[in-house]
Amino acid sequence: MSSPRFSHPPRDLFSRSQYGWLCDIINMFGERGGFALIKDCFQQTLAPSEMAALLTPPANCADMLEKEEVAQRFLSPCVQKAFAAVDEMDVSELRSKEMTAVSDLLISLKLLCIQFWPQHVEDCDSKRLSIVCKMLKTPQFHSKMTALKEVRT
Repeated sequence: MSSPRFSHPPRDLFSRSQYGWLCDIINMFGERGGFALIKDCFQQTLAPSEMAALLTPPANCADMLEKEEVAQRFLSPCVQKAFAAVDEMDVSELRSKEMTAVSDLLISLKLLCIQFWPQHVEDCDSKRLSIVCKMLKTPQFHSKMTALKEVRT
C-alpha cells in the first residue's frame, strides 16, 4: 500500500526541477505526522503568535500541498479555529506586542485561503480591517501607529 501524497511538484518544468526537493521534504513531514501534530496543537488554547508559527510554513508552500490530503484533512480545522480566535480578540490583546503576530497570522490565513478556500479570501481582508479599526479606536498612540502601518502593508 502506498503512503498518501502530501505534496505535488509544481506545474511548470523549470520550477519542477528547482523545487522538487521541497515536495520530498513536505511528503516526509506529512509521513512522519507533522501535519497531524499541527492539527493536534490547535486542539489547545494557543496565542496568536503560536498559531502564526504553526500556519506560516504550510501557507508559504500552499501551492505545492495536496488539497484533499492536507488542506481538508489537517488544515481546515486549524484555519477555522484561527478565524474564531481573531474574531474573539478584544482591544486589550491588540495593545500588546501580539499585534505583529496577529498580522502574520492573517497573512498566513490569506495565503491558505487563496490556494484552498478562495471563497474566504474576503473574510481575511475584512478581519484584518476590523482589527485595524479596533486598534485605531484605542487611546494608545503605539496601537494607532501600528494600525496605520498595517493599513499600509
